[in-house]
Formats: sequence, structure tokens, C-alpha cells
Amino acid sequence: MPRPQLVAEVGEEVASRFTSAYHDAAASAMVINAVAVEVAERLHRAGVAAVLLKSNALALAGYTPVGARRYTDVDVLVAGGQAQRARALLQADGYRCTDRWDGAHQLSSLYHPSRVMVEIHTHVKHMRLMRGGGWAGFEDLQRAGHFRPLAHPTGAMVPAPAFLAGHALIHGLVHHWRQVGDYPLMRLLGDLEDLASHWGDDPPLAEAVQPWLAAEGVEPQGRAVLELLDLLGAGGGTAAAGHIQRLGDNLFLRHVLACQFDRAYQDAVRAVAMLWVDTNRSWIGAMARKVRNRLLLTDASLARRYGPGGGRGRQALLRLLRPVELLFKFFGLLARYATYRWRASKSRTLGLGGSPGSVL
Repeated sequence: MPRPQLVAEVGEEVASRFTSAYHDAAASAMVINAVAVEVAERLHRAGVAAVLLKSNALALAGYTPVGARRYTDVDVLVAGGQAQRARALLQADGYRCTDRWDGAHQLSSLYHPSRVMVEIHTHVKHMRLMRGGGWAGFEDLQRAGHFRPLAHPTGAMVPAPAFLAGHALIHGLVHHWRQVGDYPLMRLLGDLEDLASHWGDDPPLAEAVQPWLAAEGVEPQGRAVLELLDLLGAGGGTAAAGHIQRLGDNLFLRHVLACQFDRAYQDAVRAVAMLWVDTNRSWIGAMARKVRNRLLLTDASLARRYGPGGGRGRQALLRLLRPVELLFKFFGLLARYATYRWRASKSRTLGLGGSPGSVL
């Protein structure tokens, strides 16, 4: 949008803040994209096939303009048997490894000398080729034809547009749905709009993403996102009144607004999140990893959560008290969740309208 038009719509002060944020996002994106290219080229020279994911794929494939969105890391998918080798190659080039646990779908994070975080994925979290199947890995997606060569001399690949759109939806609707304040869910609308503007002759967007939504069981939420995208694109005019009503009833928008402004709803979402796990195939295994990660904090995690310093004695005490802290937090959130659901049910009984609690 030209700056004079932006100033006319929001005023000089807000327009200046938007412009400053755009410049910051653009500068950050150029650094991160350069690291993504460096990682792809290094792995390619070593014979490790790699696929750039999420923001990196959107940007380097030309779907998202530089500065249009902020992102913070490089995500690269490699074959499961090549993940440790890929990490060793990057470490040999000066990338620093953290002391965290390796996850079910990715290795512990690496850091480029510029402090850009690099995550090596062995699976794409929550992306399943069929309902009840495990998270898709490099080989699964390659066999299904979901990769395209990147038009850049890196030797890397990026996912096909249908996969990018499905991943944007799943990433927001499953991975970040219950993480209040952790991720701006409205960002996925921008990603989908950028993809839609380049869609070409592919099947319609809603049709292309439907298998991914169905495999993860989030079809209602996905339809709500696509409906909201259509409503926002339609703008005002004679149908404005009907659009406002549909916006007010939109499942996705209600969840986003309630997570932002309704403290009771935020507590309810956090309570649900404590019992929810990122399940690949085994719920028990996923819950065991979640409990382990919450209880057995590394030294770096302790410093981030409680502040640095204090010596080994303080660290031992914090680790000893960690289970007690989590229990208090859990039962506190559970009590708030029960109160919220009771109040929501009373409101419906009294005919006071729907509640965002239905989103949960």
C-alpha cells in the first residue's frame, strides 16, 4: 500500500509505526533467508537432500514479499537417516548446538553465528497423509510428489503449494491453537492470501487443503479460516450487514478474539493445553515426553525461566520444587476451566447467546 494511502486511512503516527515494523521485518527476513540459503547449499554439497519449510519456503519460492511477515528461524526437513549427519555438518561450520532434548519431529535447535535459529526436522508435525497415520517424513512426502525444486542455485526443494497451504492451516489450527499469546493466529490468513494470489490453475484452495484438514480432524476450524478469508476479501458494500453477522459467528475469529481479550477464556485454553499432547502415533509416548520436558529442565531452560545465577545449589532447589510448581499451576487452571465452563453453560441456559467456550 502506498504511504499516502496508509496515512489517509490510519493517520501519520500509526502509519509511521507500520512503516518501521515493515522495515524491521524486511531486514530480519533478509538475514534469515540468507541463512536458509547457506544451510541448503551446505547440505546439498554434502549430498543431503533438504526441503525448506514454512516461512523460508514461502519467502524463497516467491509467495511472500520480503517484509510482509515476521519470522525468526530456519526450518529444514531431511530424511530421518540423514538428520544427525546434517547436524554434524552444520556444527562443523560453526553452528552452535543447544543442550535441549531432541524432539519427536526435530532435533534440538542449532544457532548460526548470526544467532539465527536453525531447526532440522525429521517429520512435519501434524501433517499426515491419512487419518490415523503418523506425521509425514521426507520419504513419505517425496513418494507422494509433494516437493518442488527451488528456483535458486541451492539444490534445495520446497513443498508444493497445496502442501504449503495445508501446513499453514495445520500449524495454526493444531500446533498453536491452544498456545495463548504464543503465535499470532491471524498470520495464517496472510500466508493463505499470499498463496492464493499465486494459485494459478491448481485445484481450488479449499479443495487442495481438505485432505490435510481431514487427516488431522480439524475440518470445522479449517472451514472457518477459509470462510473468514473470503469475508475479509469481500469488503463492504451491499452485503456488509450480512458479512458482519457471519464474522461474529465465525469459529476461528471468535477464538482469536477471546484468546486476546477474555482472561477467563485464556485460562480455560491453558487448562485444556496441559492435558493435550502432540501425538504422532503413541499418546502415552507423547505424554511421557511432555512430562519429561516440563519436569527435567536443562540449565539453559532454568536460566530463561527463573533468571541466571545462584549456583548449583539454587538449580538443585528449583528442580526439586518444579513438580510442586506444576501441580499448583495445573489444579489452579483446572479450577478456572471448570468455573468458565459452568458460567458458559449458565449463559446458554439463560438465553444470553453463545460463548467462545464452544470453540474448546
